[in-house]
Amino acid sequence: MHEGTYPENLIVNKSLTLQNGSLPVIDGMGGTAINITAENVTIDGFNITNSSYGIKCSALGFTIVNNTIDASEDGNQPRAL
Repeated sequence: MHEGTYPENLIVNKSLTLQNGSLPVIDGMGGTAINITAENVTIDGFNITNSSYGIKCSALGFTIVNNTIDASEDGNQPRAL
C-alpha cells in the first residue's frame, strides 16, 4: 500500500503479507481496522487510527511488526487478539 489515508475495515481471510509502501494510514472508522481470520498473515508498517480494535486476530501463525496503533474508540489500548 502507498501513502494516503484508507478508511477501511479490512478482513484478511487468506494467507498474505500487507506491507507499507510509504506511510499509509488505515482509518478503522470506529470499528476493527484489520481483522485477521487466516493463518500465515503479516501486517507490517501501518499507522492505524480511529478503531475499537487496531488489529484483531482469530487465527494462528500471524506476524504484526512496525505498526503504530492510536487509542481506540472506547479508550482502551487496541490489541491483537
